[in-house]
Amino acid sequence: MALNPAASYAAGLSVMTDLMEMVVVDLAGRPVCSRRFPNSRMTPDTAAEQLRAFLHDAADREGVDLHRVQAISLAVAGFFVGAGTRLNPSSQLDAWALIDLQAPFEAAFGIPVTVENIANASAVGEQLLGLGRRFNSFAYVNVAAGFGGGIILDGRLWRGVHGNAGEFAAILDAPPNLETLREVLAAQGIETANVLDMIERFDMAWPGVDAWVAQSGDQFARLAQVVHATMDVEALVLGGRLPRALAEALAHQAGAGMAAMFPPPRRGLGLPQPQILAAEINASAAAIGAASIPLARRYYDPIAHLNQGKPLA
Repeated sequence: MALNPAASYAAGLSVMTDLMEMVVVDLAGRPVCSRRFPNSRMTPDTAAEQLRAFLHDAADREGVDLHRVQAISLAVAGFFVGAGTRLNPSSQLDAWALIDLQAPFEAAFGIPVTVENIANASAVGEQLLGLGRRFNSFAYVNVAAGFGGGIILDGRLWRGVHGNAGEFAAILDAPPNLETLREVLAAQGIETANVLDMIERFDMAWPGVDAWVAQSGDQFARLAQVVHATMDVEALVLGGRLPRALAEALAHQAGAGMAAMFPPPRRGLGLPQPQILAAEINASAAAIGAASIPLARRYYDPIAHLNQGKPLA
C-alpha cells in the first residue's frame, strides 16, 4: 500500500526582500510545480492575486485538483512579535510588517492558512527532502540577505514560545550574510545589482570570496559550539540562499575552527561534535517547507504541538 500523492495538496509562498517563490506540494511532500519572480515591493494583496493565478496555472499545466488544495502556508523573512501571525521583517517588506497575515489570505482563498518565518520553513524543507533523511536533530542556518535559523529536534520543528527559536543572529557579534558578501565583492570591484543577481552570477574564484569565507567560518564555528552545547544536535546545516560551493567552503572552514574550540579529550574520549554540512535543498527550500507544514501536521503528526512550543495559528 502507498499514499496517493494526488489525494491532497498544499501551497507555499515564501516572501523575501528581493524574491518571492510559490510552490505546490502533494501529499507525499513532493513539489509539483513552482514559480519564482523578483519581489518588487509586492503587497499581501498583490501576492494573493499572484498566488491565485499560480494555482490556476498548476491546475491547467499539472492537473492539480484545486478542490484538493487543503491549505496555504506563508513563509516571510522576519521574526514574530507577540502572539499570532504578526511578523516584523526588514524595511524592504514594510507592507508585510506587524499585520495579521492569516486572516486576509484565509478570506481570499477559503482554506486554512498558516504563517511561518523563512528560516523555520527552510528547516522543514531540509528535513523532508534533504539532510533530514539522515539526521533527526539538527540546527539549520538560513543565510540570505539576513541571517537566521530553524531547529529540528527529534524530527520535529521546535518553534519556541513565540515562534522565534533559532534567531541565531542574536548570539553573534557580526552575523555573516549575503549582503556583507556583496560589500566585500564591491570593494574588490565586483559589482552586483542585488543578492539575487550575485547568486545567479556567483563564482568562487571572485576576489574577496576566500577572505569572506575565512572570516565567516569563525562565526559559524562559534555558532556550532553554542548550538551543540545547548541542544546536542547531530549537525549544523548551512543553507538558505548560499550557493552550494560557497556553503561547502563555509562548512569546511567552520568545521576546522570548531574542532579547535572544543575541550581536550578526557580518558581518551572527546566531547562528541556535530557535523557542519552544506544544505542539500537550496532552491525553494522555504516555499517547499512552508507548503509541507500543514500537510505534515494534518496527516502525519497530530500531536506535534506537544513538542513544538506554541503551535502554529
